[in-house]
Formats: sequence, C-alpha cells, structure tokens
Amino acid sequence: MVKRNGGKVRWTTAVVAALCVLGLATTAFGQETTGGLTGRVVMKTDGSLLPGALVEAIHVPTGTRYAATTQENGRFNILNVRVGGPYTVTTTIAGFKPEKIEGITVLLGAVRDLVFELELEAVYETVEVTAEAMPLISPDRMGSA
Repeated sequence: MVKRNGGKVRWTTAVVAALCVLGLATTAFGQETTGGLTGRVVMKTDGSLLPGALVEAIHVPTGTRYAATTQENGRFNILNVRVGGPYTVTTTIAGFKPEKIEGITVLLGAVRDLVFELELEAVYETVEVTAEAMPLISPDRMGSA
C-alpha cells in the first residue's frame, strides 16, 4: 500500500493502514479444555464449617485422582479436571463419617459446586475394670505399707 507520488513515499498512508489492521485484529485466546469442582464441607447437625477435610475426586473411566483440603472457611477448589465423567467425590476428616457423591459430570469451562454434610462418627469405648480384694490384716505385711 505504499504509493510513490512524484518520487515521494507516502509513509503516512502505510502507517495508518498498518495501525488499522492491527487495531482490528482480535487477540486469540487458547481454548479451555478443562472444568473444575468446588464446594464446601459442613457438619450435618448445625451446618458449622469443617476446615482441614480431605476432598478427593476420581475420574472413574481413567482412575485419575484430584485432591484438595478444605480451607478455614470450609471451602475447597479442585481446578483443571478432565471434562466429562463420571466422577466419584469423597470427603474425609477425623471424627466424622466419610461421605461420597457418585456420578458427577464436569462440563467444559464450568465449575461444579458440591456440598458435603458430614455426620459425627460414633465412638464406642469399652473400659474393663478388674479388682482383687486384699485382706486388711495379712501376715505378709509388716509395718506401714
């Protein structure tokens, strides 16, 4: 687009044309190829948050595992997981029954929100006490003992 007019180069026209082409060009973004899982873990009885719970997602067809730990606000984020499913998502924390959600599907570019409500695990403890009676007066004992 550079024109010569009587030996003069019209650089102005070339520069304006280049700027127009660059101004109209859009930035190409990479295609998204993953999705995500997010959510929270709470106590079933009162809805209180459970920080430190382990959340594990398994992509059933491939066995690929993804894991996260809940933050102090009881929330977890597992990003960049395979699209599709099904996923089996399990959460565990000491003192609570584990909870599992099966058949989760992750859509392209979407984040699936999950809520786990954990119940306290029943703790049973047996204490066995065995006692042996000793007589008050014994020939084996002498003095204060």
